[in-house]
Amino acid sequence: MHRKARRFHCYLRSPPARCGDIGGARTAKQPYFIHPPGSGVIAFAGLPEWWRSPGQESVHSVSILTGPAPAEGVLAEIHDRVPLSVAPDRFTAWLDPDVRDPEQIRGLLDLGTAPNQIAQPVGSGVGNVRNNGPELITPITAAGSED
Repeated sequence: MHRKARRFHCYLRSPPARCGDIGGARTAKQPYFIHPPGSGVIAFAGLPEWWRSPGQESVHSVSILTGPAPAEGVLAEIHDRVPLSVAPDRFTAWLDPDVRDPEQIRGLLDLGTAPNQIAQPVGSGVGNVRNNGPELITPITAAGSED
């Protein structure tokens, strides 16, 4: 385990509790709007890092932890890896810098096995970091047009 993983953790809420993926090993490159039913929250497990750029600027970055996709369910059909999340009742323990035991840390992570995730195909605009807006999660039909 990375040395900083034992000292610092963070979580990133995906507002409004949504995330996207572009199918990889198991599908063609189709973006999806992946979310729990209703207005639930997804909090991704992250490791923060602070460093200096070659120009000596202070940079704060975050890595989202990933793991293997579950063997069954909607996520298994889309990609072979999924972001790991932390359930709300585990936030305090996840953020506690005194929690250092690797097995205890692993036990705080949700391995993406929630069977109720919804995956809706969306347009390719989500694949460009310059795009931002609610239209990016508008579902499309199999033919690629918006519903």
